[in-house]
Amino acid sequence: MIKQAYVLELAARDVEAEARTFTTVLGVPGIPMHPDMDTSGAIIARHFTTDGLYAIGTQGLRDPQQPIPRPREAPEKKEAWVLQQRLRQQGEGAYLLGLLVDDLDRHAAELRQQGVRFTTDAPVRNMVGRNITVEPSTTFGAGILYTEHDADAYARWIATDPARAPHEVHRSSRRVYAIHVAVHDLGAAAAVFSRLLQAEGVPMHSELDAAGDVVGVHFAVGGVQSLGLVALRDPTHRYPPPNVDPGRVGPWLLQRHLDTAGAGIFLLGLLVDDLDAHVATLRQGGVKFLLDQPLRCAVGWNNFIDPTTTHGVTVLLAQHDPEAHARWAL
Repeated sequence: MIKQAYVLELAARDVEAEARTFTTVLGVPGIPMHPDMDTSGAIIARHFTTDGLYAIGTQGLRDPQQPIPRPREAPEKKEAWVLQQRLRQQGEGAYLLGLLVDDLDRHAAELRQQGVRFTTDAPVRNMVGRNITVEPSTTFGAGILYTEHDADAYARWIATDPARAPHEVHRSSRRVYAIHVAVHDLGAAAAVFSRLLQAEGVPMHSELDAAGDVVGVHFAVGGVQSLGLVALRDPTHRYPPPNVDPGRVGPWLLQRHLDTAGAGIFLLGLLVDDLDAHVATLRQGGVKFLLDQPLRCAVGWNNFIDPTTTHGVTVLLAQHDPEAHARWAL
């Protein structure tokens, strides 16, 4: 059984530059990855502790030019191989979603019986437990990692050794509430993700996109309010940029992502209690937004950070109405 989504990893060519950006966006410093977390020694990373997910991580390669063998040849380097393929084929951006399960062996066996393919024959051990990665070519550009953690995993993962991580872990006040995957074929993707998540998707309520440009399916997954698949209703229609039509910023961003990076994890939604105050604070820190003023939507207000400034990650800041979740889940 899937317990919850616990980590979203972001692929970065320059980890320190991306970490500085997300220190500003999330309002907390990143924690250097404990060296024992990466069995390959090929990855460098920083993680940000958030409300909802355990963490958002920025990951890069120590030596981007060094070829990394395929996971079947070197299982301990599977995550480095997936990261290298992502950077080579699609560039920077959100690329891997980690899901906690209660019994990894049973979970993987059940999925294999349903035709799911993994990058390795068996789970790989790391510092905090064991994990296995779904073959990324089968998941519409969205990396899926299943993990079973040891009982004391979190305490060891944040590593209180001052040479490795701070004694006190600061949690971002910006709650992760949504992760969306951009796809070309919603029906095909929904069938695959229903299998991967062991749940049926809920069609996106038409009220959420009044213009009818976007279609979607949402899955209830612990750790976030929604893991969503989104596609354009008419992929042939070209959407103008938000400085021309602010009301169509959502489909414009989705189309831009599909055009430039292809299918894959597209959007990170952060929920805040006072959108105007958060936007003002971030603007003072140099963060650029696509809209001069927040956009009203069916469940509240939102604004998008310019993804050219967040290393290919589309970040949405949202303030929801008090009754938003009840309406949003219709």
